[in-house]
Amino acid sequence: MARFAVPVGCVHQAYRFEVDRPSRHRAISSHEGARRYAWNWGLGLVEDQLHARSAYRVLALRQGATAGEAEEWAKTMVPIPWSMPALRRIWNQEKHEIAPWWAENSKECYSSAFEGLSVAFKNYFDSRSGGRHGSQVGWPKCKSRGGRQSVGCATGAIAVVDRHHVQLPVIGHLRVKEPTDKLGVRVRLGTARMLRATLSSEGSKTFVSCRWWSNEAGRLVCLRASEDTMSASQPSSPALTVTL
Repeated sequence: MARFAVPVGCVHQAYRFEVDRPSRHRAISSHEGARRYAWNWGLGLVEDQLHARSAYRVLALRQGATAGEAEEWAKTMVPIPWSMPALRRIWNQEKHEIAPWWAENSKECYSSAFEGLSVAFKNYFDSRSGGRHGSQVGWPKCKSRGGRQSVGCATGAIAVVDRHHVQLPVIGHLRVKEPTDKLGVRVRLGTARMLRATLSSEGSKTFVSCRWWSNEAGRLVCLRASEDTMSASQPSSPALTVTL
């Protein structure tokens, strides 16, 4: 499926909300663990294929092939799944055997792992070839429980439920500490479209980042509706002032 392209003249923004008491939701850690597993599986698959390709190359050289011929033969015999679609295709073929529990989590956590891994491969090769500016990027590493964890969702049930709840696929409703008024009003009026939600954990805190786009023509309508909604709920609260 082709990626959704933000129309010309539209605003592309993101809101970040902190999840209230994330330890109550076991599905969060389950999705994070599933993404780690998919990342490590994909990385291991690519490394195994690289070793196999190297073995075929050596075999061809021993049989008298030139370096170019050996390289081409090895590439033909052992394809490397560098891209997200290639990794996901092999995963779908093998997941019932290697991860029989896969259905307990949203398919998005596996897709986000392969998407991130394919970007990591691209950054590595771009860095080596000089096509990427900045510090040198190393080969991707296996994920562990320590450090920042994240799961991205681009499809499925992603929504702003009410003033303090957002919904993610399979995980369900999550209560957030900050009010979702500004984003919720736009979504309800149809002047905004949710593109992606990313769940990330940093230490004991967990956040939901919602990326969305909105057309410029609907901004004043949203502003008035948002002001009316918030005035009716808490007219004296300065924290609810909308600034666009």
